[in-house]
Amino acid sequence: MPQLDPAPWFSMLTVSWLIIFLLIMPTILFYQPQNTISTKQVTKPKQSTWTWPWH
Repeated sequence: MPQLDPAPWFSMLTVSWLIIFLLIMPTILFYQPQNTISTKQVTKPKQSTWTWPWH
């Protein structure tokens, strides 16, 4: 039963997690979005009530 021999798949699992944590995670964590978020308060316009003439 070859799936019980951990030598081939355990090394691939370890290498893939090392690649994820050492190469991909820092690029995701230090990503700076190009559009900065504005901190000013946005006021909603006052909406008038809708009259339903058919009801």
